[in-house]
Amino acid sequence: FQAKKNLDSLFGVWQDVTQPDSNRLSALHKFIWKGYLFSQPDSAFFYAQMEYDFAEENGNERGMVAALNTQGISFAIKGDYELAVEYFTKLLKVTEKLGDKKGVATAYNNIGNIYKDQGDFDNAIANYILSLAIRTEIKDEKAIAASYNNIGLICEKQGDYAKAIEYHTNSLKIKEKIDNKKGI
Repeated sequence: FQAKKNLDSLFGVWQDVTQPDSNRLSALHKFIWKGYLFSQPDSAFFYAQMEYDFAEENGNERGMVAALNTQGISFAIKGDYELAVEYFTKLLKVTEKLGDKKGVATAYNNIGNIYKDQGDFDNAIANYILSLAIRTEIKDEKAIAASYNNIGLICEKQGDYAKAIEYHTNSLKIKEKIDNKKGI
């Protein structure tokens, strides 16, 4: 009941045209993620398209980025990898245009996840390495640890256990350094 009430409240903020556009977009984004993305990905895509259209109309490129990421994830959840890659590629182009290195790294990581799920480990690693390079450049330690972990998982699946241990160890060292107990 409380979750439904929270979703209704978020959607109410989205519908309230007296609210600042950034508040409305933020509420719609949370509404999608908390209420639909993982349980009803088709509905999540629908609402994310609303989010994208509104952001585009108002010149809010960050909102467009958030919506494209959600749309890509919605297709990945459904197992529609072709459309997931298409939306993550759109995300990549927008984040590159914005000079949003963190967003570019996220797009490469998400594309790597799709290739991993498809069993295309060479393309997965290639995208994970692109993501890792950017994350290293911008010194996003939590994301660097995640990249090391992703590459380690692929090495493990390929049977290269020594390399897998090396990547997982690098990930662990960073997680210990930043005191990420859950990651450790």
